[in-house]
Amino acid sequence: MASKKPVSTNNKAGKAVPASKQKAAPRAFIFTRQNYLLMIASFALMLLGFVLMYGKEDIYNATKTVVAPIVVMAGLMLGIYAIMYRGGDSPKEA
Repeated sequence: MASKKPVSTNNKAGKAVPASKQKAAPRAFIFTRQNYLLMIASFALMLLGFVLMYGKEDIYNATKTVVAPIVVMAGLMLGIYAIMYRGGDSPKEA
């Protein structure tokens, strides 16, 4: 027994078209350009924090023990914000 392929009449002439031949609607990206820019800034901020931590002399310096970890944590928080950011042009639900 031959299986029947699903068909649809979603064309202008009203003729049946196999589902495999139909054009799929373009999918929207999850992240916008703004999200990617925020993620890049997040990675740069974390990299800056690790660069501030680098060094072999004076390992108990305030820059290495206080400032650098705060900068890394700020980069991580910015990364979370970049993932959660939805932008102002998204439709608002009432």
